[in-house]
Amino acid sequence: MIFNRLRRQLDTLATTLVLGVGRRIGKQRSLQIARRAAFLTRKLAQFTHRQVFELQWRVPPEPEWQDHHTSIYVLWDRMRQPVVVERGCVSAFALKDGSEVLDICCGDGFYDYYFYSRRAKRITAVDFDPAVIAYARTYNQAPNISYEVCDIRAHIPQGSYDNIIWNGAIEHFTEDEIKSIVMMLHSHLKPGGVLSGYTIAALPGTDKQLSHHEYEFRSKEDLLRFFKPPFSNAKVFETIWAAIPGLPEGVRRHNLYFYAADDVVPFDDRWPHTIRA
Repeated sequence: MIFNRLRRQLDTLATTLVLGVGRRIGKQRSLQIARRAAFLTRKLAQFTHRQVFELQWRVPPEPEWQDHHTSIYVLWDRMRQPVVVERGCVSAFALKDGSEVLDICCGDGFYDYYFYSRRAKRITAVDFDPAVIAYARTYNQAPNISYEVCDIRAHIPQGSYDNIIWNGAIEHFTEDEIKSIVMMLHSHLKPGGVLSGYTIAALPGTDKQLSHHEYEFRSKEDLLRFFKPPFSNAKVFETIWAAIPGLPEGVRRHNLYFYAADDVVPFDDRWPHTIRA
């Protein structure tokens, strides 16, 4: 809180100074200076986040969560594929204004803060790892987000929710665990509530992509079978991006996104919220 208040004060002071300089030396010249400074600070941020990324992923043990600030500054620049934004937008499309949200396997809380917190009334974000919950509370906290340690294989936080989000973690569970968890999630959704999420598809002819993955889905149909039943309405769609460095030649990034509900879901004709097909 003290840091945020100090940052706002510095931002106000800097803006006042910059506008004063701009009026004195002219808009175009001041913009050139400001843009060059912004470019250099982006390069510095890329450098520092690259060190975080390398330490997290190249020094054992292999982590179960990703610091998505490094996704922005490192992976997006390296791959030039907006997967980090896709993941946030798909579940954000399902949010109703003022909704009660449960985010399971929330990881670092990046998506809760940047994609969900402005639309939700309250977010309960849970993960089984105390270290990542501590990180989320430190770097991605907001007044309407509550981060809690919870292993969803044992139980789901009490209450009923308008939206439940499972973004990038369903592949960390066995088939039996997924079926059991989906049944529990179904029972915790309010009438008209929507379950949404993301997973990466299995790469053909290769081992699983992370050691922590228990089950990687082979296709849209393979993922869909886990939602019908218990949900009466479910859909899975995919995005497939060009080959990226580090994958075998010709292998492409294959993403799967899902919605499940007993009523309408985004892109249905009767969906009343924010988007329509």
